[in-house]
Amino acid sequence: MAGGCLQFVYHSGTLMQPIFAAARQVPAGRSRIVYAEGEDERVLRAVQIAVDERLAAPILVGRPS
Repeated sequence: MAGGCLQFVYHSGTLMQPIFAAARQVPAGRSRIVYAEGEDERVLRAVQIAVDERLAAPILVGRPS
């Protein structure tokens, strides 16, 4: 089971590399990504990756509390 999961993660990561490379070509000030459910921990991790990788300026949508 763990091997299948690892294979899926590796395959999906390989699939996303060209998309990330294309996103890096656009200046971060010009590109934005809107994240729904901005209070969800998984979404916050994705936002942190986008910021760290300088992919885009994140916009979080969620409850203010």
